[in-house]
Amino acid sequence: MRRSRRLGRRAADRSGFARLLEPAAARTFTVLLVTRFDRLAREIRFAVPTVSDLAESHGVVIRSVSEPIDTATPMGRTLFAILAGMAESERDVTRR
Repeated sequence: MRRSRRLGRRAADRSGFARLLEPAAARTFTVLLVTRFDRLAREIRFAVPTVSDLAESHGVVIRSVSEPIDTATPMGRTLFAILAGMAESERDVTRR
């Protein structure tokens, strides 16, 4: 298990997330478990491609401890995109 405490940066820029890509590429795991989906990324332009790239390139699906959404299904990916958009909106509002 890897834990990333850095918030407010896109997933690809987090050192913990970067270290996660090597075992994902080696296909040593198939599920990435997060506390909440909005912890993965707070911008829709990073969140959706990250989930898509992990699934398509490495066979990894994202699961949330607190949200029962299956990102391996089309409906789950749609709901994830909606949540990513809401997380981005929330971040924009709290910055003001």
